[in-house]
Amino acid sequence: GSIPMPGTPAGAVGMGLGVLQGDRPQILLDKLGERLAFERTSTRLYDALLAKCDVVPGGPSGMTRTHIEDLRRDEARHFLLLKEAIETFGGDPTSQTPSADVAGVEALGLVQVLNDPRTSLAQSLHALLTAELADGAGWETLVALASDAGQDDFVTRFAQALDEERRHLVLIHGWYHEAIG
Repeated sequence: GSIPMPGTPAGAVGMGLGVLQGDRPQILLDKLGERLAFERTSTRLYDALLAKCDVVPGGPSGMTRTHIEDLRRDEARHFLLLKEAIETFGGDPTSQTPSADVAGVEALGLVQVLNDPRTSLAQSLHALLTAELADGAGWETLVALASDAGQDDFVTRFAQALDEERRHLVLIHGWYHEAIG
């Protein structure tokens, strides 16, 4: 696939200038689209975990509905940050970039795991652990790409999202290990 052209004339001009200057803004837009798709799915994964917790008794200590709702809220906020970044760079957040397409296919299995009524809470947490590992790596990439592009405001905001994802990973990791005994 190819990166969709920016949806605005200003975005197209900005991307064209970036290419002429030796930058590769299309890579940043592709990776922003990838994270956008992943954060959308992550929000849905936490929705599924909330639903599972409503019907599965017990669970790891410290894993409360409020904690899960907080993680879900972070994912939704990250989605909105990425939407803003794509629009700021002249892109269209509704476009499916090649990397967004791959992220969607990758995450499909995780969604299936959490939505399967036969899946245990421990198995669901394992799927979320996989998602959080990928999420952290994706944010690390965005921080580096935004830094290379001189987008200091977004570097700071992406680094904050990365810190939040690292916190998610620690929580999910702990809950998973407690759930498996």
